[in-house]
Amino acid sequence: MLVRQNKPFPRLGLAFSKKKIPRAVDRNRVKRVVREQFRLTQTTLPPVDMIVMPKAGTRNAKNTSIVASFHELCEQLKQKLGNQVEQSQ
Repeated sequence: MLVRQNKPFPRLGLAFSKKKIPRAVDRNRVKRVVREQFRLTQTTLPPVDMIVMPKAGTRNAKNTSIVASFHELCEQLKQKLGNQVEQSQ
């Protein structure tokens, strides 16, 4: 989910529920990995508000698969927003 904003930098929101990831240890691990990847890639992202919500089964995911999924979503986001910018010009 994303929302365009008038700020010159991207922002990250995390919406993790106990229903999707029951154990706090697992929720915090996934949040920590996502925050770190966002910090490392935010200079390449367009200025949007990103809200990350996990899918079922994320609790058992390895850190490398979480990182790969995050980068894949960032690439999709860049392509989607790049197409919208081209269409509006």
